[in-house]
Amino acid sequence: MLQTILQNGHDKRSQRIFRNVLLSLLIMLLIPMLLSGLTYHEAAAIVEQQSREAKLAVLEQARDIMDNYWNNMDETSIQLSFDPRLSALFHTPIPDQSSSLQFDLWDYFKDLRTRAAISDSLGNSFFLVVRTGDLVFSKNQLSGSTREFYRDVFHYEGIPYEAWYDDLFRKPRFRAIYPARQAYIDGRPTSVITYVTSLPLGSGVDNQAVIVFTVEEERIIRLFKLDEQPDSGAFAILDGSGVPITGNAGASFPAAIDVSGALHGYQHARVNGQDRLFVYAKSAYNNFTYVASLPMAEVMSKVNHIRNIATLVTLVSLIVGILISLLLASRQSKPFRELAAAFARLQGSNRHMQHALARQENALKNVFIERLFKGEFEDRAHMKAMLVYVGLDIRGRTYTAAVIHIYRQAHAVNTEILEELSLLRAVIEETVRQHIGTSGLLQIMKENELAVLLLSDHTDPDAAAAEAETLFAAAAGAIKDRYLIAPIIGIGEAYSELLDVQYSFQEARSAAQHISACSEDKRTIARYSHISKVDVGYYYPTEIEIRLMNVVKAGNVAELYPLVRHLRDENFVSRNLPGKIGGFLLNDLKATVMKLQNELSATERATEEADSAELRDLASAMPTDGLDKPFQAVFLQLLRLCQAVDKNKKSRNTRLLDNIVAYIGERFQDPSLSCYAVASHFNVSESYLSQFFKEQSGETFSSYVEQLRLSLARRLIAEGALSIERIAEQTGYNSTHSFRRAFKRVVGVSPSSYKELG
Repeated sequence: MLQTILQNGHDKRSQRIFRNVLLSLLIMLLIPMLLSGLTYHEAAAIVEQQSREAKLAVLEQARDIMDNYWNNMDETSIQLSFDPRLSALFHTPIPDQSSSLQFDLWDYFKDLRTRAAISDSLGNSFFLVVRTGDLVFSKNQLSGSTREFYRDVFHYEGIPYEAWYDDLFRKPRFRAIYPARQAYIDGRPTSVITYVTSLPLGSGVDNQAVIVFTVEEERIIRLFKLDEQPDSGAFAILDGSGVPITGNAGASFPAAIDVSGALHGYQHARVNGQDRLFVYAKSAYNNFTYVASLPMAEVMSKVNHIRNIATLVTLVSLIVGILISLLLASRQSKPFRELAAAFARLQGSNRHMQHALARQENALKNVFIERLFKGEFEDRAHMKAMLVYVGLDIRGRTYTAAVIHIYRQAHAVNTEILEELSLLRAVIEETVRQHIGTSGLLQIMKENELAVLLLSDHTDPDAAAAEAETLFAAAAGAIKDRYLIAPIIGIGEAYSELLDVQYSFQEARSAAQHISACSEDKRTIARYSHISKVDVGYYYPTEIEIRLMNVVKAGNVAELYPLVRHLRDENFVSRNLPGKIGGFLLNDLKATVMKLQNELSATERATEEADSAELRDLASAMPTDGLDKPFQAVFLQLLRLCQAVDKNKKSRNTRLLDNIVAYIGERFQDPSLSCYAVASHFNVSESYLSQFFKEQSGETFSSYVEQLRLSLARRLIAEGALSIERIAEQTGYNSTHSFRRAFKRVVGVSPSSYKELG
């Protein structure tokens, strides 16, 4: 009996322990589930924000392109209005074939054709109608009958000639833009937006001519990238009164967008029983509003897919977790020790990874600062890209560099000296960091040299340099009082551009070397503008020569000017070099030119030898005033070399693009054709080819190949000789399914429906 009672008590304690352990494990399972729910809501907000930003970027890009074309049309209209040859046509009847005026008319027509090029990108109709003589000037012909032109070249669907002609000259118009409507251009049906301006400008009701541009809706759809995403929602362009100029048929938008004063924004609205996200961007040029909308169901489709997967994984995890919890609870404490050990290993691995990432980040920042001091960036764009990549926030109105030498004179390097330098460098670095705080960056350049970059809010460079001098005087005093060390500190001048810090660094190094070299100079800190430059010789350090050669070899004419100006100011303004020393500088510059000529290709050397009016125009802006003719000749030769490299680089880009397009045109029917395959053929990286093709052609590689394949597919479907499956094979698709999906995405209907429509 007693044994039975003891056994029951033991079982109850075991059950109580089992329940407690099991409850703890279940609570641990519920916490990640709650966190996953919060994560889902945060992910939904992020996805919506990214969708808004992506759609807004497309809208703003399309708006800027359209603004540029509206502006080009306005400028062309104004230029035509002030053309005396056009004004003469207003009062001159059409000449007969034997009249000499006939040749003037054709000469004017040929000049006018070149102005039609601005409409080629977004439409292919441009014409000028002159009332006197019933003349029509277009891109491709000169017509002596507006009726024949309207019948054969361009006409609106459903509008007779008389109504069209009467509308043209019924009243004067300026920058009038009419909504999209169906038209026929050279017999081809298309939907166009029409731009109309009466000439001459400001003529009241007596308009003598009308200039007309048309913009094809299909091209605008490409700007909105709706040809790549046909199911991405509605879009429209609204004029200043909220009237749609173009857009999806029947698309409706919230009225608040029409009256909104903001340049861009977004709204949520329920349209036709569907929740939609509306994104808009306004044009400051003509007050047009570019609007696009997305169904919220489409925006959240990826998140919902992730939610469904996460829910399934959570349920499976819960079931498996309960089973594992039962097993763990039955074994009581042993699994907890193993779990704790596993967590410890995981945390140790995570900390090791964090330390490795931190070391890598610091190394990249140090490399960036050192390259900035040495002037190794090709241009400002390269520098800014690296600045973002390494995660540095360097912002100031002026920038000043300083160089700190621990010893006045260089010592023979040995282990003892290096250890001493490391110790002294550490204490100096600590003190300097305390003084500069967050307004500066410090970099170790050599064993005996530290470089400091100071950021200042002063707009006056002299005030910024004086502020730096005061700061380093205080730092030097603190180092001397605390450690009995008197380091040499040279301070350069302040510059407003971060890329020009290299000049300030060279000046700071020159100032420090000047103090170290002059035994009679007892100063330990000096500013570059305050040291004597009589005996320092000419200024042409190795870093500047390397920078100059890199700029020329990159063909960067814009960066060549400030570099030449800096050399001129340092040598002929600040130092006022005597003739003999100037000759030494001239010899070094000639040597640099010879090095560059030896490194240029034969094509670049041939280009460099040919003079041109463009080169003379560039040379007129060269900062060579105050220089003798020999120096001017050297600088002009540098400019010629730089221009030759730039031209050759552009020529190479054109040839490469032509070769790539030809290669794709020969092989787009091959299913194995890919960006990687083309890149391998031309011996470039896949990322480079993708970016290069986008920059040079204006569209992505995949979009271009897809257009070629689907253009061939439409032609084959229209011929009707092949099945859909065979056409998919002929056009380079791996499967009929992928062909059908691509065809419907681009064309808007399935291949079968397209075949029935044909």
